[in-house]
Amino acid sequence: MTLGQRIQELRKRHNLSQEALGEKLGVSRQAISRWEMDGAVPEVDKLIAMARLFHLTVGQLLGEEALAPASGFGPETSSPSNRRPQLLTVLCAALALAALVSSGLAFYFYQRLDSLLNPPLLPIAPVSQVEYAYSADYGTGTFDLAMELSSQQLRDWEVVATLSAYDLERKRPVPVAEEELSFREDSASLRFEAVPFEPYHDIYIHISYTHDLLAGQQELLIIHPKGKTRPMWEVERPSSSTPAVELPRLSDPPDYQAVENPSLLT
Repeated sequence: MTLGQRIQELRKRHNLSQEALGEKLGVSRQAISRWEMDGAVPEVDKLIAMARLFHLTVGQLLGEEALAPASGFGPETSSPSNRRPQLLTVLCAALALAALVSSGLAFYFYQRLDSLLNPPLLPIAPVSQVEYAYSADYGTGTFDLAMELSSQQLRDWEVVATLSAYDLERKRPVPVAEEELSFREDSASLRFEAVPFEPYHDIYIHISYTHDLLAGQQELLIIHPKGKTRPMWEVERPSSSTPAVELPRLSDPPDYQAVENPSLLT
């Protein structure tokens, strides 16, 4: 029987609701419910208070000692010879819980100190290579785009790729489609299908990456759909002088490779 099951059995034996037991211990009904479901462990002072309330030793409450029969358990039935082991059990349980709490706090503060002394760095332009392929259908006014991204810095980051199209009325790029990426073995694949386009309305692709409190963005490609009756498209890499999307720049992005690979759409 777990500690939570034991607390529930004793509460029902004493005809107490969770709310009533919580009032006697100075905790909420939700705390009692978590204890009984073994979702949390009562603090040392709460264990002692419950033991007194149920006329038990802490050892009996923790299951280290056998429960006395319901008709005659409690401190009044304990002989003096049994009191010393009971006190030792209480002391050992209190020390064990105190050690558990202190080790947890020590680990938490170690992590906090390590993050302060060795903060992670925000990578600037972490994608080192882009392979792409596109196919336009002028009958439906849509196109497909597939990309393979290479990066050695985004394995543990949350990455989202965004495809935007230039809106003449708003005079700025407007997001059209998004896709979450997962970098495994330093690469990630993405595919946008049946994306609407208009000739001479530029298309922009960039990624956003986050990790805890850090966040960054990197522009990848600018696509220029040209021609109204046949596909005459141009693809270029963004440069620091002609940003594809309005992104904050911390420095000039390093050079990276952008290679067309038609096999990505096969």
